[in-house]
Amino acid sequence: MKKKKSCRLFPALMAVTMLFLSPVFLIKSSQAQAAGGSDARLSQDGPEDDFRSGGSEEISPGEVPPEAPSLPSESHTQPETPPEHSGDMTLESLPETSPERPGMETLPSPADDGETPGPEEFFADALIIGDSRAMGLSEYAGLTTPDFFATSGMSVFSLWKKEVSVSDLGKVTLQTLLESKSYGKIYLMLGINELGYDHSSILKKYAGTVETIHTLQPEAILYLCANLHVTGSRSDRDEIYNNANIDWLNAEIAKLAGTDDTIYLDVNPLFDDENGALRSDYSGDETHPYGKYYKEWGQWLYETCGPLHPAGGGDPDTT
Repeated sequence: MKKKKSCRLFPALMAVTMLFLSPVFLIKSSQAQAAGGSDARLSQDGPEDDFRSGGSEEISPGEVPPEAPSLPSESHTQPETPPEHSGDMTLESLPETSPERPGMETLPSPADDGETPGPEEFFADALIIGDSRAMGLSEYAGLTTPDFFATSGMSVFSLWKKEVSVSDLGKVTLQTLLESKSYGKIYLMLGINELGYDHSSILKKYAGTVETIHTLQPEAILYLCANLHVTGSRSDRDEIYNNANIDWLNAEIAKLAGTDDTIYLDVNPLFDDENGALRSDYSGDETHPYGKYYKEWGQWLYETCGPLHPAGGGDPDTT
């Protein structure tokens, strides 16, 4: 009998115990919910700085502004289709100083015999289009009369989108320039920065550039200039910017010439060593000649082109 009475009393004692303890549990539960709600809001919204500490705004390693000129690294990729903005694979800018940098001088004019114009007169109706090497002609060759549309990293992929400062016009696109002035001679010096792209894309874009220039300047003689070689040491170690690739592109550019209004010019023999590479003692960065050699380049242009078109001098007409 005692056993049965004990079994009946146990549920009753449990009920009484729960009755007294339930308010304590309710209070604790309410506090826990309040604390949990506050933590949930912090983890969802979070401090603004923590939210932005990583993610899409982080700059990738090695990222540079697209306009910044830089020497290509020696590990390269070749995109099958060039991006519209292009110009990313640029050569380094000219060395600002070198022990052999000359002062700015005007090319000496030969005796005026009434038939052949001197350099200043001959280049007065000329436009030189190009990359950092064309900039070298602008800065060091002593050519004071031609217009220059040149900037470091220029390529046929970026040529028609860039704006360049031109005397008398300010900062303009190439199309605006060609629609504003009439030139007798145009020198196109492009190709080295394009070598990282698909070869067929380079040739298509280059040929289109030649056609467009002729359309906008139908009276001008267009000189397609060979790309200057790099030194042998750079050529040997660089998978893209080497003399084999440069020779390939120069040969293709030459195929676009051969007419009275489109002439191919190759200045490489002036600068090459016995192995067909840019002489190492002519360059401080294995790519660009020292300043004084641009003066020789300018003289070579005059001596090479002058006899072909001796009546080409004169001021460009502004329309």
